[in-house]
Amino acid sequence: MPRKQMLSDLEIKELIKIPETDEELIINYSLSENDFSIIKNHCRTNTNKLRFVINLSYMRHPGIVLAPDLYPDQKILQFMGSQLGINVLEGGNYGKREQTRRDHISILRLLVCC
Repeated sequence: MPRKQMLSDLEIKELIKIPETDEELIINYSLSENDFSIIKNHCRTNTNKLRFVINLSYMRHPGIVLAPDLYPDQKILQFMGSQLGINVLEGGNYGKREQTRRDHISILRLLVCC
């Protein structure tokens, strides 16, 4: 049985929209030293590092897990990539391995929710 969509596409876009100012972007999406340590311990490739921090960031603000078919806003992606020193084009194929995505989300739930 197909899942019922609880939010409209417009509501989803509004929920995951980027902050409107650079100040809001920095406040909501800056990585801490602890974040870098977690990334180092759980991610080997640049693709995994980038997608891991995207999921971490969206879990923190606005408090959602991005569905496999949703892509982060380009401004957030660029900002996260610049903090990691990663070319954002390297994160493009992450969603093709669902197990990696699920593993990352399991780790992040423990880190963010507890």
